[in-house]
Amino acid sequence: MAKSNLCSTCQKPAGVMYCIGCDGYFCTRDFKRHREILSTDMEELVEERNKLQEKINMAIKPNNSINPLIEEINEWEKITIEKVRQTAEYVRQQASQLMSSKSVEITNEFKGFSDELADLKETEDYIEPDLRRLKQKIHQFNVDMTQLSQGTRLELNREESKRINWNRMIYVQEKPVEVERQQIPTIIQGSARATALFSEMELFCGGRACGRCGTDRQCMLSPHMKDCGSDEICQCAKYRFQCTTDDQACNEYEQLVKTKKWGYTILRKSTCEMLQQQSSSVYDNVTCCSNDGCNRPDHGKCAWSQSRRHASRKLTDLLDFG
Repeated sequence: MAKSNLCSTCQKPAGVMYCIGCDGYFCTRDFKRHREILSTDMEELVEERNKLQEKINMAIKPNNSINPLIEEINEWEKITIEKVRQTAEYVRQQASQLMSSKSVEITNEFKGFSDELADLKETEDYIEPDLRRLKQKIHQFNVDMTQLSQGTRLELNREESKRINWNRMIYVQEKPVEVERQQIPTIIQGSARATALFSEMELFCGGRACGRCGTDRQCMLSPHMKDCGSDEICQCAKYRFQCTTDDQACNEYEQLVKTKKWGYTILRKSTCEMLQQQSSSVYDNVTCCSNDGCNRPDHGKCAWSQSRRHASRKLTDLLDFG
């Protein structure tokens, strides 16, 4: 009698269906569920593709006024115009002050001239040189007033502004790849920000990045493992699972699939015990916290070593991470 293969899900000797993607055998019922999960993943990929198409359409749309680069240029324009306006206003005030100062100076000089002229006329104590000097002063006053009214006594110094190369003052260029890498902010491994960032990172092997180190946690279990270059799961995450004492809504394998999350999968205690029983034939190092009153942060974590590749694959298939 031919030896039966165990179903990778229910561990019953009814594994009549073989999947070349995950290298696992399934019974007819579980193979159907396995294909449904793959179909769901495909639908998610199609949805992500459609979202990406929308982003591409927005990126190539002409006259895109909401483009961040265009917004930055508009902001620079506003700031530059405001600075030019402020500078022009300052220079106008400077010109007014200089013209006012010159007017006061001419007024004071003219008052002194008028007093001297009146005194000489009253005393009749003047001679030809005095008359020539007074005529020269009147001529100079006329010249000064003409220059003051026409602004020819003052000039605008624009030497610095002439040196501005407006074509090079601001321009757009493609950012070098090295600069982009240098500008990526440093994120502390294991921080909340790192976990959020890495957990959203999809790697080329089809896996998901670890929330602590950023490397793939399921390269070893991926169908594309040969293309990944990694031969083992990252050493910091180790596929952690959290158990709870509430077994009202999640004691079925189907519900376990629905509550799957990257990094942590929420398991009800009854489900965890079920997994312990089902996985005992392929793995002997699954533990679950049994202290229902424990309030420690690390309470209820199921953990296992990745020492045996085949066992890890089987257990992962059981939990539907493959």
